Amino acid sequence: MQETGNNSNSQRLSICFSAGGFSFSVAGKEKSIAFQTPDTHFARSMAVCLCEPDIWNDYSSVTVQIDDEPTSMIPSSVFSASDCLNIMKFNYPSLDFNKYTVEFHNIDGFDISNIIAVDNELMSFIKEYLPFANITHISSALTTAALKSSRTEDRQELWINISTGAMYVALANKGELVFSNRYNITSDTDILYWLAAIFTQFKLSGQTTHLFITGNISCMNAIKERVVHCSQATL
Repeated sequence: MQETGNNSNSQRLSICFSAGGFSFSVAGKEKSIAFQTPDTHFARSMAVCLCEPDIWNDYSSVTVQIDDEPTSMIPSSVFSASDCLNIMKFNYPSLDFNKYTVEFHNIDGFDISNIIAVDNELMSFIKEYLPFANITHISSALTTAALKSSRTEDRQELWINISTGAMYVALANKGELVFSNRYNITSDTDILYWLAAIFTQFKLSGQTTHLFITGNISCMNAIKERVVHCSQATL
């Protein structure tokens, strides 16, 4: 049973649902399962979730991260909750929004909101089995980290997250979001290509730019050969 606010277990549970796999972490323990074929409607992810005994303890907080394409980051001050669906329909005209639940959350401390579209079946699963979970998107966590770190360090920073099949990017300059995007990837070559394209587009220097990489990555050494200030980070 998930935490109701009255138990004493102070551990925190984080779960990530992705078409490319399922993962969770708790008390320093992490488990990740990659899928050979995309789990586009999250059916396998939900089944795996139900079978993991470590998930079904009581926790002080539960966070569910969605790793899926439909997201839109916009300034919080220029829209209201009633605008969310129209914004997503404009940005994703080919998507059937009868199959999605559209929600939004704010990036704490910054004038940015992230609108997300969650598969209806997955949302129903979360509401039934993880009713006290905080639902967010993997891009929100990355953007928050980039904004806070760049503001604290008073510099420009590039943050990327590597998940199964996708690379998320957040470029921030002294607490201001410059760029945010998601790229489909199938290999290390794709990661290196998109990184090079970003460095070129924004005229970033491999000698001075601070790059932080989260998630599982196998081409770290190749990136470090090109970017001096490159380090692994966690979200």
